[in-house]
Amino acid sequence: MRLRLLIVKPETVVDWQRRRFRRHWTRISQQGRRPGRPRVEAEIRDLIRQMVRENHWGGPRILSELQKLGFAVSETTVSRYVRRFREHNPDPDVLKRGVAFLRNHRAIAGMDLFTVPTATA
Repeated sequence: MRLRLLIVKPETVVDWQRRRFRRHWTRISQQGRRPGRPRVEAEIRDLIRQMVRENHWGGPRILSELQKLGFAVSETTVSRYVRRFREHNPDPDVLKRGVAFLRNHRAIAGMDLFTVPTATA
């Protein structure tokens, strides 16, 4: 067996590393995968939407119900979908309560805004 010694410049070694790095990431990026986390299955999204619409539950309650059904989802993911589905379909009772609150406190807010400080002798 014959051993060979190859003497190269440091720039050549750096160039080899850059080319290898470029080939590596080109190969990875061309695998056809989408970036980011995989989407939650449509079945789970539909269940979350149904629970929000019918029961007005929050993220922790829906998470526990999904776990009882055997689905493995994080609470952060469930809460994100709950928030998204509530934005599209706000609860009419909540809207009515908000309007009633504003109507009932209209006079109090007016009194707070128009205070007149007086000095008594």
